[in-house]
Amino acid sequence: MKTDRHVISLLKGKIYDKKRHYTWAVEEYQCALILCNEKSLPVQIIANLKMRLGWSRIRSKIQIDQGIMEMREANQLLPNNNDYSLKLATAIFSNVAPSEANDEQIMLLLDQICMNDPKNCAEALLLKGKLLHRQDNYKESFSCFQASIKLKEDT
Repeated sequence: MKTDRHVISLLKGKIYDKKRHYTWAVEEYQCALILCNEKSLPVQIIANLKMRLGWSRIRSKIQIDQGIMEMREANQLLPNNNDYSLKLATAIFSNVAPSEANDEQIMLLLDQICMNDPKNCAEALLLKGKLLHRQDNYKESFSCFQASIKLKEDT
């Protein structure tokens, strides 16, 4: 059985990620992406690789802006993937300087998650509460924290 080279690079990237060798993981994910683009593979595979590549760049603490950009690209390829949306919102919140534009993007992602994905809504509300708290909107922040706790208790 022949395994495609992009799969081998993907698996090597995952191993490096697990071992916290993020620079090597980035190299493997980049290689896998190049191979995928050469083969015109499905958008789901490319989005997965872009999300992993971006996340590894962020965790390497070297290429945070590039990592956020790649995560945004993955989210644009699969805008209805709420797991990607939550990871992107979390990455922006934790790694990018607060700004009105960034906060607005985070809020849009989190609202989309809460409308469409009960599985991730509690986490989205928790992050929304943190964002509102950072904006000194304590009343709404507290409401989000309460709603998140209630959802977690109900599941």
